[in-house]
Amino acid sequence: MKSYLGITAHVIEQRNVGSRPDEVTCQLQQLLLSYQKLAGSHTGENIVPIFENIQHSNDIKNSELNDSK
Repeated sequence: MKSYLGITAHVIEQRNVGSRPDEVTCQLQQLLLSYQKLAGSHTGENIVPIFENIQHSNDIKNSELNDSK
């Protein structure tokens, strides 16, 4: 059996829709950052190096992960 690893990002994009600062609309954005074959099983030992590489190549800082601001 082949194993694959998919990593997605979900962000809420806020846009001004009027002249006042409180006139905004929010839209959920879903992005596929990576989908690739995984050598071996879905263990942390196999996933972490791939995740860190994807994180680095997309310039995602640790402080931005799970940011609820």
